[in-house]
Amino acid sequence: MMKLWTLGTLLLAYVDPDGRLIYAGRAGTGIKQAELERLWRILQLLATAEMPLEVRPPRTSRFGSPLVLSRVHWVRPELRRRSQISDLDRGQPAAAVIY
Repeated sequence: MMKLWTLGTLLLAYVDPDGRLIYAGRAGTGIKQAELERLWRILQLLATAEMPLEVRPPRTSRFGSPLVLSRVHWVRPELRRRSQISDLDRGQPAAAVIY
């Protein structure tokens, strides 16, 4: 059977002390196939047309391809995951996020 969906890079965010949802970076490596399938099912239920972030994420990246906002599928920010993030304290999007 042909797979009809693709889950690519996840855009990650955190809630700042003022309660705003702030873009933190992207994650796309280290996610096993079974987890990708599980996430896909959950994210479909959380889909929204509105971008929940306080500020649009940058379109350029130090890693990978540029972000095409028209291809982003936004979801309500209801999932929580603890991730390893580097460089977040420098005011830049995370350099590396390990799911």
